[in-house]
Amino acid sequence: MTGKRSKVVFISSPYAGNTQANIDFARQACFYAICLGYTPIAPHLIYPGIIPDDDPAWRQVGLEMSCELLGLCDELWVCGPCATAGMQVEVDHAKDLGLWIRRVNCEEVAKGVASLEKVAIDARLKALQS
Repeated sequence: MTGKRSKVVFISSPYAGNTQANIDFARQACFYAICLGYTPIAPHLIYPGIIPDDDPAWRQVGLEMSCELLGLCDELWVCGPCATAGMQVEVDHAKDLGLWIRRVNCEEVAKGVASLEKVAIDARLKALQS
């Protein structure tokens, strides 16, 4: 591994509603971040598989843990067509932390992945070898 650390970005995107489509989009947003050279963190891809998201008390615990992780990040990316109530909690916390907040729409993610995938993997592999 090299001594150079890539920026860590917190991926905030919708989860509830069409859960499978939202999970797929969050994964794509993470992949887009990777293609751009970032290291993404997306707690909503982890915690719902561990704690019951449909229980309000556990959901609050999950949001609090997400905010703890947000404190380890360099940026917050608000991804998708709209910000949900849970995403707004993350945005407010990012503001409190003084993090840079970037709005990333669905089209940017889709086009970015399509155009960057090959270049990104070559660059990442080259960086790992140096």
